[in-house]
Amino acid sequence: MDERMEEAWKGFLRHLAAKGYSQHIVADYGEDLEVFLTFLTAQGVKDLKAVGEGPLRAYEEWLSKCRSPKTGKPLSGI
Repeated sequence: MDERMEEAWKGFLRHLAAKGYSQHIVADYGEDLEVFLTFLTAQGVKDLKAVGEGPLRAYEEWLSKCRSPKTGKPLSGI
């Protein structure tokens, strides 16, 4: 993952914690964002500002094929 993406990810989690969100919520968002940012990196995206409809639709499609390791349910409701 790109260093700028990682810093944005960690900054967002710090923001949530500072706003008083529970550790559980912060951890869940952290896991979801890590998966998303790792996906973007694998797609060659290096700048979050450049993320448009194409990468988002590709992620949506990828999620529709994935299952939660905890529940076995699809990660996406599509």
